[in-house]
Amino acid sequence: MRLSHRIIILLFLLIVSRLGITATNPTFEIYLTENKTDNLHKAILNKKPIITAADIISYDWNKHEIVLTDAGKRKLPTVEDIGVHGRSFIVVANGVRCYMGAFWTSLSSFDHPDTVINIGPYWDNRPANIIRIERAYPSDKIAKGADKRNNRMIYEALSGLNKIIPKMDQIRISK
Repeated sequence: MRLSHRIIILLFLLIVSRLGITATNPTFEIYLTENKTDNLHKAILNKKPIITAADIISYDWNKHEIVLTDAGKRKLPTVEDIGVHGRSFIVVANGVRCYMGAFWTSLSSFDHPDTVINIGPYWDNRPANIIRIERAYPSDKIAKGADKRNNRMIYEALSGLNKIIPKMDQIRISK
């Protein structure tokens, strides 16, 4: 290999490393936390994620609904596991902690002003393999801060994994 080719390859590798471009595949996980904290970066994650991209059939970005595989549905905590005070989780996209939320139950009389995944019972007749990431519990009206679900890193990871359901205005209808 000529010296000029080697220099070009080294320059290319240097530029790629400086820009943070990696050849890794996109990832999406939801982890339960092991400690009680409101700090996203001080939370200790369980060793294994509770939900991974392999557990997801699709993600409806407009509704923030996830259609889970049967295996993914079986991994979810039960109402008994989370109790009336919920169980914290962290959403991770491409290895980056994006936001913290809590698995919650509609049997709880406690409000939660942050993101929740309601484990049930479902009063909207939703199939059991569909979970909805809600902005707050019991309604968006008590939510604090910006909507954490609309995170660009999460969208890009799920899109790269071909999990995003297209928005209606992006679907071409042929005549």
